[in-house]
Amino acid sequence: MFGINYDVVEYYQYENKTQLEKELELNKVGRYEFMPDEKWIKYTINQERCIRLSDLIYYIEEKLIYMSIGQILKLCEKLLQKVIDLNENQIDHKYLISYRIWLILEKDSEFLTICNQNLKYSISFTGFQCPIYETGEEQQVSSNSILKIVDKIITVQKGSMQEMKGQKYWYNLIFQPILQKDQINSKIEIISNNTSIYRQDKYYDKYQKDIKLLLDQRKQMMQNTKNVFNQTTSNCENQQNAFVLSYQIYGSIPILVQNINSKNFKDFENFDYNKQLKDLEEYWKKKIDAVFKVETLKLINEEFVQINQFLKFEISEQEELIMVDEIKKEMTKTYVYITNYFFNTIWIWLNNIQLCQQQFEKLISQMSKELAKERVMLKIKQIISLVMYEMI
Repeated sequence: MFGINYDVVEYYQYENKTQLEKELELNKVGRYEFMPDEKWIKYTINQERCIRLSDLIYYIEEKLIYMSIGQILKLCEKLLQKVIDLNENQIDHKYLISYRIWLILEKDSEFLTICNQNLKYSISFTGFQCPIYETGEEQQVSSNSILKIVDKIITVQKGSMQEMKGQKYWYNLIFQPILQKDQINSKIEIISNNTSIYRQDKYYDKYQKDIKLLLDQRKQMMQNTKNVFNQTTSNCENQQNAFVLSYQIYGSIPILVQNINSKNFKDFENFDYNKQLKDLEEYWKKKIDAVFKVETLKLINEEFVQINQFLKFEISEQEELIMVDEIKKEMTKTYVYITNYFFNTIWIWLNNIQLCQQQFEKLISQMSKELAKERVMLKIKQIISLVMYEMI
């Protein structure tokens, strides 16, 4: 994206490295490295020439980006064809979701901007074999997942066209028939047919002129938009930085769109980006630490409740907090990777923040349960030893 030039980091679990290497060969995006001991893979992806599909959908939905009917048809066709191509190579992404799909701009392509006309790109998927931890969704074949994603794109495009003349006409003529198809091949066929119908339609030239006029009016705002993004993203240093930067960017886009439309960027004058970034980092750090603390204390108390059925033990709140810190230090790398996974993208949280937190709590509880039990038993032994010593 023009003006958004920083790395995002994604962590995904895998089961079969040989199979994953085959999947990676046909889905090149960014850089990656394996953590074979724990079976995780880490991607590092720069966003200047790589666009996450969930981001693009949001840009369209908020009217930061306008994509023509032809561009949307091309995008939908490429997504459907990608799944077909992978299936032909005996590859099926069973955890496919829009934030695990990337558009990689070709070397001779324009950047994605607020007035782009001609994008050339390929499609790559990430997150093969990795469960969708934030929702606990079951596996499903990619041919079903991609149909839902394409339908979402068309629905969002309908909303973005509302201000344009002839919106209803084009939607009924071009997009409604695509939504009515529920198989990949039939969707591709109708997209191909409708591409020809669209270009031969009597209103095609008028539509092209309207789109060109709209984008030309935005050109003078392109540099201002780039400056806002540059100022926002200039201090990205690590994964959590990238996560909160994304959060900051997505939150500012509705205001940015208003400024583009009014041709006045006063809302971003003297804005303290660094302060907001630090505040957001602090918010998310406290949120994760609080979840770990609450869940671990719950496990510790449950263990003491079980033991107090036979022997009476009491510990102070301070002793409980010390046990929480000790458990956190002993957590395996898997805990680190799971936590990192939840910082892959803000879309993990925004899709359903309550369910996401519940799933995160559940995973922490599963990983720290045995350690909590061990720590409680160790504490009991220490108490018994102290009591015995005092009796001597």
